Amino acid sequence: RQRKSTNPDHRWKQDMTRFFLPLFLSLVVAANVAAALSCEEYAAMHEQAEDFMDTSVPKIESPHEYCDNLSVKRIYNFLGPARSVFIYFDEKSDLEKDFDFLTFSWLDDSGNKVQHTLTGDNLFHFTIPARSFTTVFTSDSSVTRFGYEFLAVNFDCVGMIVPGFTFTTLDIQVFESLHPYCPGLGETQSFLWQDPSVRTLTISFDPLSEVEPKDEMIIEYGSKVKRLGGGSPEPIRDFVIHGNEFKLKFNSDDDDERYGFRFTVDPSPCAPWKLNQGAAFLDTAPKVFESPHNYCNHLTIFQKYTWADPSVKSVDIEFDPQSIIELNYDGLVIWYQDREGQTRVEVFTGAGFHNFTIDSHEFDMAFISDLSVTHWGFKFVATPRTGGGPPPPRRSFVANPPQIPDEAHSFLKLKKELKFGDEEE
Repeated sequence: RQRKSTNPDHRWKQDMTRFFLPLFLSLVVAANVAAALSCEEYAAMHEQAEDFMDTSVPKIESPHEYCDNLSVKRIYNFLGPARSVFIYFDEKSDLEKDFDFLTFSWLDDSGNKVQHTLTGDNLFHFTIPARSFTTVFTSDSSVTRFGYEFLAVNFDCVGMIVPGFTFTTLDIQVFESLHPYCPGLGETQSFLWQDPSVRTLTISFDPLSEVEPKDEMIIEYGSKVKRLGGGSPEPIRDFVIHGNEFKLKFNSDDDDERYGFRFTVDPSPCAPWKLNQGAAFLDTAPKVFESPHNYCNHLTIFQKYTWADPSVKSVDIEFDPQSIIELNYDGLVIWYQDREGQTRVEVFTGAGFHNFTIDSHEFDMAFISDLSVTHWGFKFVATPRTGGGPPPPRRSFVANPPQIPDEAHSFLKLKKELKFGDEEE
């Protein structure tokens, strides 16, 4: 945890975190040295509750090494006005990975139960946004290790209220600050969806989300960063993470705290299509093109298809009658250069897609979806036609070629960029 503050009233927090907390915690560890806890004594503590004063820093631990077949629940309460507990693990802490578990649970402000489960030898420090919490430690009948040991440090404020740190379901999760948030904060947490089917995380912000210009909330994912505050005049917008994890940072100075942030995370197993992919076909057999059914939010597909056979002069496009996408917000665009060198564009949104003929041996295709409603999607068969003959009837728009950016944006914006001319019959 890092804290920043220029106010003397909050300077102690910064100094404690950066300089004195490690020394302070090491002295607490030394003062907490006691006789080793046996497995029998530990098992007898099942469902026992323990109360602490706000000023105390208890050391909480398992036996070292722990035993097989344990299942011990403990309840801890801090008495007083403080609102959060910082859990600081000893680096020796080690549980048999994926077989032995330490689970923390607490109640959020709405009375909902929040859980955080740890396993293995990489037990990270974290903050519990509550005064009371429960631990459940379970071990199986195989390998045992050192166990766990941590200090519980009580604080008077919390930067982030989160539903957990690792997630195993596809439920929508809520992340938020206090409203208004506290001064002198500097917190960083990482979040991971463990379900291997998760491909995207849709981030949707409460419109009230606001921080003081010098404060900032940062979401990092891959090499990208989204920021609320931090000198940026723009409000943060909803977006999609193509992956299953992100890091959240929240920093505040010592004055003018505002509403803070609140956003939901909706994990989806739908994999986005990749940009700039296509194919060159060597045969003249019909080809099927389709979206996922239902398609995903926040897609930008940009693909080019070519029939390499020089005898192919045109391509018939025939849509599946099931084809439907969100009217005016999601769109399919197909464009090509006709025999006269003009760019022709066909635009589809809603339902009732019309069949048509492409006066060329190749075409480009873009499909865009926003962050709201999704439907069945589209499916069409492209049948190449060989030989000469007159060009097909024109019922498409003459337009400038679409310029598709690297990141998805709204279909309405794309339609504006196309700069449609008059429709020809």
